[in-house]
Amino acid sequence: MTYEFFGSFMVFALIAYLRPSRLRTLLLAALFLLLTALQTYFALFVAGILIADLFPLIGASTAANRAGAILCGAGLVLIVLPNTWFAAVHVGGAICLTAGAVFSAPVRRFFESRVSCFLGWISFPLYLVQAAVIYTLAPRGLTLLASYGFAPETQRWLLDFALIPVAFLCAIAFCPVNDFAVAASRRFGASVVAFCDDLGARWARRSEPGGAGV
Repeated sequence: MTYEFFGSFMVFALIAYLRPSRLRTLLLAALFLLLTALQTYFALFVAGILIADLFPLIGASTAANRAGAILCGAGLVLIVLPNTWFAAVHVGGAICLTAGAVFSAPVRRFFESRVSCFLGWISFPLYLVQAAVIYTLAPRGLTLLASYGFAPETQRWLLDFALIPVAFLCAIAFCPVNDFAVAASRRFGASVVAFCDDLGARWARRSEPGGAGV
């Protein structure tokens, strides 16, 4: 989780020091191009802020829908290219698909459906538990299927389909823990922001003429 950890702090720092403005959008675009040229996944975090800045400017229109459809198509093309061109395949493909889904209203409505919301709800718990499910059950499953005479490739296919519902059930069971952690972190974050705002207000009052001792 190195990228997620340091990338998250990078997002916090950029948002804190670069207030929403046209200049911020330009600076983020320049930083994104630089990180992409350096072939690092940190470019994806900057792209997320950039997409959020651009979304209110584009709005709902036929042109935005067409641009989103084109970006989705470009993303699909990029991700099927041979895995030898880092920036295009990994960074470019992911960003085009994400931006296309955000800018295109029909695609956005699809991802706002109840099924998509459910998948979004379990996505992070699924990300956390899927490795544990695979590492715990896969070796025993392969041994069991081999004892019945299944070929190695057939073993893997059968095990893949068998472990999908198990991973989903484990993710759903983990969701209450994740929901509690999200709620607690938001309360903690709101408390920290309120504390910092209060300190800033006090400092501003002290800095005003005649404000010492307030």
